[in-house]
Amino acid sequence: MAGGTLSRPTPRTLVAMKYPAVRNAHVVPECYLRNFARAGKQIETHRVGASGSETRPVKKVGVRPYQYRRTRPDGTKIDDIEWSLSKMEDKAAPLLREIETRWPLTTDERGLMASFAAAQVVRGPRWAAWYERQTHQQITELREKPDETDLTEGHDGPQTLDDIEAVLLSDTFRLRQMLEYARKLPAILGSMHWTLVEFRSPLIATSDHPVVLWPLNSGGRAPQATQPIGFINSLEVRLPVSPTATILMAWIDVADTAQPRVRGARHHAANINAFTVAEAERHWFHLPETTAPVASGRLAPLTPELVKGYSHAVARASQRRKTVKEIMDAQIGQPSKEWFEMVVAAQ
Repeated sequence: MAGGTLSRPTPRTLVAMKYPAVRNAHVVPECYLRNFARAGKQIETHRVGASGSETRPVKKVGVRPYQYRRTRPDGTKIDDIEWSLSKMEDKAAPLLREIETRWPLTTDERGLMASFAAAQVVRGPRWAAWYERQTHQQITELREKPDETDLTEGHDGPQTLDDIEAVLLSDTFRLRQMLEYARKLPAILGSMHWTLVEFRSPLIATSDHPVVLWPLNSGGRAPQATQPIGFINSLEVRLPVSPTATILMAWIDVADTAQPRVRGARHHAANINAFTVAEAERHWFHLPETTAPVASGRLAPLTPELVKGYSHAVARASQRRKTVKEIMDAQIGQPSKEWFEMVVAAQ
């Protein structure tokens, strides 16, 4: 399910292969959390809704049991999705470690980071919950219009809504759709203009859902979690990458070679952290023996303040955004490809 449309499950032949069994799967990768850890090993961990914190090993935080395990038709379990995610993490890990020294990124590096950010959007429990809600809602709507729903013509698969719903909500189909979305979303994120916000001291936190979307129709707003969809209609997207840096993505029609580095102040860090913490499902994290400020109340988006000339009106009128929307609209209902197309602004 990509973009909220109902898709009928179809048979797929999978290559037989053995995959390592994974009991405790990271919903946010170890290679990413190590950027926020002391010596890459210990990270300060806060539980949502609780006071205080504790320093814990990176290996033991941000995990869920069998998060990406699926069931084969014969009833056996398989961790191939976890394996696929790990291959992407292996590619992204060196860039994550060095992103501040390698900025500005090449087109290929931006594409890799866009793929990494896209995976963080869909691999967490929030996307899974959204997917299940959307599926239930669409099946309910179909049940209310039985005369308008033909479940048999041209199909050899499930013939009843109950059968279809069961397949759509199966772990195999949900995880397959997760990967479909993860392959399409980088085209949006990679096509946005990127700015690196840097801080003189370690002030930035992250969470088990680190990507923050700021809706295009929102001005100032209180920190709260957003739906993991609608990135074309965003004003900005935030991704903390280290205790001293956050990437801002926005719809700015300037050359992609112009990826500025801007200096953030403590109140900018508090703004970033407020929404990163609000996105957390269970935990948020920061570098041990430091303090990550968290703002409250009604807060403003950052890009209009940090990037000269940017505004809601500029984002709405962005040719870059319009072009990306046309490309994505043409892909609705189509399977994802092994590659994705990014819109690159000329110099």
